[in-house]
This record gives sequence, C-alpha cells and structure tokens, in this order.
Amino acid sequence: PSPDLAALAEAFGARGRRITTLGDLEQLPDFLKCEDGPILIDVAINGDVVNPVGAHIARGLARSGT
Repeated sequence: PSPDLAALAEAFGARGRRITTLGDLEQLPDFLKCEDGPILIDVAINGDVVNPVGAHIARGLARSGT
C-alpha cells in the first residue's frame, strides 16, 4: 500500500489523479485536456508489469555490476 498523493494534492487545492490500472492511464489524456493550474499525477507501480525499456536498463546495469 502507498499513500494516495493525488488526494493529498486535492486537499491542498491542486488537481490530482491516481493511476492504478491501464484503464486509468488511458483516461489521462482527457483529464489533462481540461486542466488549468497545478496538477499531480500519482502513478502506482505494479511489480507484475514489466516495462520493456526498464527491463533493458536493468539488464545493462546488471552486466556493468552497478
């Protein structure tokens, strides 16, 4: 579990959106079209979803011993 940073942003008067599913991510462009002022997008990371770019970077770091 992690804190809902989008809710915290809204408590301070900003606009916030929490992304926890791919469906939430697909709705993000519509959310961004009509926003003025500060916004915070809180993206929850799921360890079961592997980003191909991130996996490539991790392999490179592993080979370099970093």
